[in-house]
Amino acid sequence: MISVMSGKGGVGKSTMAVFISHIIYKHFNKAKKILLLDIDLCGPSISTLLNNTNSITYENNSFKPIEHEKNFFFLSFGNILKESDAVIWRGPKKSAVLEKILTNLVSNYDYVIVDTPPGISEEHNNLLKYNPQIIAVTSSQNLALNDTQATLDYALENDLSVIGLIQNMTTIKCYECNNEFYPFGSEGGKLLAKEYNIELLAELNMDVNILNSVEDGTFYDKLIEFDGYNILKEVLNNKF
Repeated sequence: MISVMSGKGGVGKSTMAVFISHIIYKHFNKAKKILLLDIDLCGPSISTLLNNTNSITYENNSFKPIEHEKNFFFLSFGNILKESDAVIWRGPKKSAVLEKILTNLVSNYDYVIVDTPPGISEEHNNLLKYNPQIIAVTSSQNLALNDTQATLDYALENDLSVIGLIQNMTTIKCYECNNEFYPFGSEGGKLLAKEYNIELLAELNMDVNILNSVEDGTFYDKLIEFDGYNILKEVLNNKF
């Protein structure tokens, strides 16, 4: 199990979760069964990124993941909940449903990549007994870095293995002058990785093509065209 975590929302964690899942599926272990599990109850994104809004069915006392491609499955609360449900599913009910999903599904897949909620919450505690490996996602913004420290502290306190850190949204390109600049500073990810003695896997740039593809529903179809995807493919080549 690989848990993709971020201390702060809006840093591209869900995008990275799709990248990582697809890279493992397509390039390293295509014969394996992959499950991309979105457990962000209040802000599920995976169904939108995959442009797949099919309803999740309930069979054999558990939710049945959607097979998006052969041997590539996903399960997102975005395909389970109605908009009004998110306010209702709190505390014990949320944990009980998640525990049932994990208990019934995890052993059926060779790789489970979990898109977790930002910060640290009860959802993360549900994952602990599966001893997930952690990939943390941050931007170089001070607020995001501070929150990512809490994420890494949580991983270390629970003896979880940290694969590394991805610094996303590192630069943005001006299409008028063709120059790139750092909207949040440039060294935050490097300094954080050094402080925690973990690997800085990649420094990825803002990509307007990703934003546009999410809006028009073509993000998943265009994955291999994105620079960030291909950078991560090279970085993760020796990790799995």
